[in-house]
Order: sequence, then structure tokens, then C-alpha cells
Amino acid sequence: MTLWQIRQQEIGNNRTNDHILKSINEGLQFVLQDSSLKVSLILISAANLFFVGPLYVGIPVLAQLRLAGAVAAFGLIMSAYGGGNLLGILSAGNLPKPKASLLIRLIVGLFALFGLMLTTFAFVTSTWMAFGMLLVLGAGNGYLAITLITLISNAPLPIKSVEL
Repeated sequence: MTLWQIRQQEIGNNRTNDHILKSINEGLQFVLQDSSLKVSLILISAANLFFVGPLYVGIPVLAQLRLAGAVAAFGLIMSAYGGGNLLGILSAGNLPKPKASLLIRLIVGLFALFGLMLTTFAFVTSTWMAFGMLLVLGAGNGYLAITLITLISNAPLPIKSVEL
């Protein structure tokens, strides 16, 4: 609803009457014409749908229903995720850039690890176990986010053979 209310401003001597939804449509059309960007968009969308949603909804429920000191447990677990993301981001900046074949294995492996860890949250009863799991999840997420964003901004992903 709020997208309908957005109006573009005049920049310099140029004023466009394009609506924000038209700009979004043009951006999506551009992405859909490039197979590596299309695969990247699908991967990012899948990660947000299948991992981020359950993580941000499931962790508070887990902390409230199963962990001692629910509020403190929630704070510790989310701090572990944030700290893990920071570690992953720092690692991405300091480790060598992965080769194309390794990158694809890394993406698949991290997605599998994320799925496995989210599945095991159904059995977690210890705050420290959840802390460790989210530290690892956060590190993988931070590393993968920086690596993929860097590759997308510098060059297309090495996924030219994939057609969707």
C-alpha cells in the first residue's frame, strides 16, 4: 500500500514521472534476463522464505516454551546469531575468494547446514546448545551474504549453465 504513495523527486534538471512500481518492474525484468542474477534472486528469496522467517518466528517461541529464563535465553541466542554474522562477515573479508566450483558447493553446503540446524531446533532444550547452533548459522550467513554480494557486484555468478 505504501508503494502507491511514493513519488520520485526531481534530481538536477531531470524529473521523471515514473512510479516506483514501474521502476521495480524494470529492475525485475533486468534480473530475469540475466541467468546468474536470476539464480541469485531465487537463492536469496528461498533463503528468506525458508530460513529467515522460521528463525525469527521460531527462536522466540523456542525460548518461551522450552528454555529456562525465556527472555534472557532469547537475548543470548539472538546475540549469538548477530555475533556469528559478524564473524562470518569478517571471515569473508579475510579469507581468499572461493573459486567458482567451490562456491557452488559452498552455497549448497551452507543451505543444507542451515536446513539441518533449523530442523534440529525442534529438539533443543538447552540455551547453550541453541547459542552454539546460532553462532554457526550466523557465521555461515554472514560469510555467504558478503561473498554473494561481492560476486554479484563485481561479476556475474559462475552459474551460466543453469537455465530457469
